[in-house]
Amino acid sequence: MGNKTDCHPVLSLHQPDEVIWRIGGQTASLPCNITYDTNMEIDLIWFVFKEDAHHSVDLMTQQHKYSLERNALNINSLQANDSGVYHCAALFKNVVCSGAQEIGQGTTLVVREWGMQMTWHVLLWLLFVLLALYSLAVLILIICKKTGKDIAVCRGTQKSDIQVKSSLLYCLTEVVHDVLKNT
Repeated sequence: MGNKTDCHPVLSLHQPDEVIWRIGGQTASLPCNITYDTNMEIDLIWFVFKEDAHHSVDLMTQQHKYSLERNALNINSLQANDSGVYHCAALFKNVVCSGAQEIGQGTTLVVREWGMQMTWHVLLWLLFVLLALYSLAVLILIICKKTGKDIAVCRGTQKSDIQVKSSLLYCLTEVVHDVLKNT
């Protein structure tokens, strides 16, 4: 059993209470500063709390994924499932008393995937905008046809882009004016 006498709190741990944002595939370094004024050995343990579970970080069997550098936890090849709140804990070996252990406040790591998922989101928004513009153009053409307004695009005549755009704008202005006049 550990030494229960002669115990005074000499262990101090500081872990920034911050949010670290990363993209999948990157590396993150989560700091944990420990100071103590004795030559006793300490154990350093990292815990991760996720939405549905919590566990200690296995530094021994997952050396390709996790490593320590001056008590900071380095996480390689980040994935979205690495997101969570990471706590570092330090304790003196073979000492059981108040002040012989400390736990950090926790650093939040948020990992977002930017690969295909983000490409699909951008593509979906682009298609939505194009559909909205197409629908607007069809609506303008229908309104111009129904109201009998002259527009070069409806008749198929060749005009420059500037003339077509000004014709569309003129047609839309006239339709709005007619609608407002009738109400």
